[in-house]
Amino acid sequence: MLAALKLLESLEGPILEDFPDEGLPEIEESDQDPAVLACPISFRKSPESVSDSEMGISAFRQEVAEFRNWYDMNLQKTNRTAVAHFDLKSACELFCTYAIGGSIQDKTKGMPPGAAIRIAAQDLKAFYFEALMAQPGVKSVDGKAFQRWFWNETAASDLLRDIQKKCLEETDRSLKMTGKMLIPLDQG
Repeated sequence: MLAALKLLESLEGPILEDFPDEGLPEIEESDQDPAVLACPISFRKSPESVSDSEMGISAFRQEVAEFRNWYDMNLQKTNRTAVAHFDLKSACELFCTYAIGGSIQDKTKGMPPGAAIRIAAQDLKAFYFEALMAQPGVKSVDGKAFQRWFWNETAASDLLRDIQKKCLEETDRSLKMTGKMLIPLDQG
């Protein structure tokens, strides 16, 4: 800081000056315990105060937000989408509300609840597929590879599995049937 302030004493300018860099010490590969930089303040809720369901929903919302730009990029490039009935916000609200046990009657677009969940799940998978297709280096993805990726590596699949369990416990036939059909047999 002092070196920068001393530049103000110069009578001529502009001045280009190199300053000694006192950055982080270099860590050799042989060091077993490198220093970890972290913010000393955490604004996250403590794990004790957050349920598994809330953590899953939070991970799902974050994942969807991260994929949104890719989806928008693909939509702009192709000018088409297979997301047909439930836009992303509506599908997310439907899933998150149902997962925490809330009423979804006003979120089903007039469909029976089971049908709404199934159709919203199809739209969500279309969103993920189209977002994936926009990413650099992805030219094409076959159905099996996409299914394997979606059902094994996304927070969306975790949330859909939780929803499947809730559906199977329901007394409503539509929801119970949805529980049986929501996850492909080879992914269950």
